[in-house]
Amino acid sequence: MSKKILRLGLIGAGRMGSFHGQTAARHIPGACLAAIADPTPGQASRLAAELG
Repeated sequence: MSKKILRLGLIGAGRMGSFHGQTAARHIPGACLAAIADPTPGQASRLAAELG
């Protein structure tokens, strides 16, 4: 059986977006954070670096 990958997109990289991204990364088997969008410059890339 092949391992399924769940690709997720995150809108907002602030407090709540960060919380939801970390929760998905830790608790959803096969989850892959495919995209992060945020209007504040640097927030999306900061969260992407933090979550790997």
